[in-house]
Amino acid sequence: MNKLESLNEGGQTSTTKAFQVNQLDVIKESAIRAVKNIHAFNKKVRPRSFQEGNLVLAVRRPIIMSKRMGSKFLSKWDGPYMVQEVYTNGAYKIVDENGLRIGPINGKFLKRYYA
Repeated sequence: MNKLESLNEGGQTSTTKAFQVNQLDVIKESAIRAVKNIHAFNKKVRPRSFQEGNLVLAVRRPIIMSKRMGSKFLSKWDGPYMVQEVYTNGAYKIVDENGLRIGPINGKFLKRYYA
């Protein structure tokens, strides 16, 4: 009868209810820490956005990422390229000085070229 007396309206014992309240406190604390981490991350991140006509460098990517691309003194960036078209999803169409189009490339693989 002791167990039946400790049942709440929802059909849960008081120990189960206390455990659930404790779990909610833990979840709340972790959410607060996550929000603080987001603010710390966003302070350091600089958004990259380019307009048409900007000069950019594109990262030199090997076909097989596990292999090295020659000398360690070889530049990691190709270019300069000019941004020809800007897509809404963060992709850019770039063109080299000869007019050769380099198809859509993600903005994270580009950096501004200062001439």
